[in-house]
Amino acid sequence: MNEPEIDITGNLGSDPSELKDVEGQAVTNFRLGATPRVKDGRGGYKDGDTLWYDIAVWGHLAENVTTVLLKGDRVRVSGIVRDVRAWSANGKEGVTTRVTARAVSQVIPNWPIPGTARREPEQQEDRPWYSPGQNATTTDDIEIPF
Repeated sequence: MNEPEIDITGNLGSDPSELKDVEGQAVTNFRLGATPRVKDGRGGYKDGDTLWYDIAVWGHLAENVTTVLLKGDRVRVSGIVRDVRAWSANGKEGVTTRVTARAVSQVIPNWPIPGTARREPEQQEDRPWYSPGQNATTTDDIEIPF
């Protein structure tokens, strides 16, 4: 079966929620919003309309997503896309775009994040082969412990 695949980069619109199916397999669901940049007609750009996707993640990846990600985090999702019928809380029928994720990766922005400070590297005392000031010229200069 030829299923359409999609790659989306956006921000979590909700905290991931993990459930177990009847066989005990983990499934995590979250909303992902992607806002395109569009030309504003004056030579610049502005935010377009946000597109919302319902994301489902299965198995070990689902457990990892629940552990690591929070609302607002920027991620890239790759998976199979389908439009499915859905009903709102007031019973109104509609269509939502559902992605069954095959891969989810956190996106680290290439700009300063307000309210954050640069972290200093952690001490590597438990790693005798790591030396932050080491200027090894060949791999022969580094003792690898395995």
